[in-house]
Amino acid sequence: MQDVSDIEDPMRTLGIERLDPDASPELYAELYRVARRVREAGRAVVGLLPTGSDVAVVPLALELAFALADACEGAVAVVDANTRWPALQQMRSPKDERSKKSGFRTTWLASFLAIMTPIEASEAMALDGLDRLLMHETQGFTHMLVDLTGFERHGEHWGMLDAIDGVLLVGHPGATREDEILRLHNDMPPGKILGVILVG
Repeated sequence: MQDVSDIEDPMRTLGIERLDPDASPELYAELYRVARRVREAGRAVVGLLPTGSDVAVVPLALELAFALADACEGAVAVVDANTRWPALQQMRSPKDERSKKSGFRTTWLASFLAIMTPIEASEAMALDGLDRLLMHETQGFTHMLVDLTGFERHGEHWGMLDAIDGVLLVGHPGATREDEILRLHNDMPPGKILGVILVG
């Protein structure tokens, strides 16, 4: 794993403070526990579904991606399918890759971590666009974390369940109600929910 300092500048560009495992061992241990659960369950493509519109998924997805890379010792991609974090669209690296087949750009923040965003705005919020991405771009990644923010307003997150291997619900402690979690849990096919993460 690369040192924190190797990728702290790109993270700061995104307005996200990289979690230092040595400085925050308890927080990192919790992320690593979730990462191990994903890894041991054999779920390669995992959707992160917010329980409300006030939940920011991308910062958690990036931190979880680091923990996953530690747990699996392989490359991990964070997919901002709905361009909910505009700064991600502006990220560039010497190893940027653009795929005509999927319509997504791959920006490598480190040798083990990539961000994938739609090349064209028209690809955002398109279920078929995400299907193409998962069809053509999964090779080379041990895990992919897909931000499902926004899709739930259109009911399209249900259509994605066949394309992804599992779902993590993301909420706020003290703000996310138990009935919201139970509703989403009951609406999902058995075994699809991998757990709930509370952030903030």
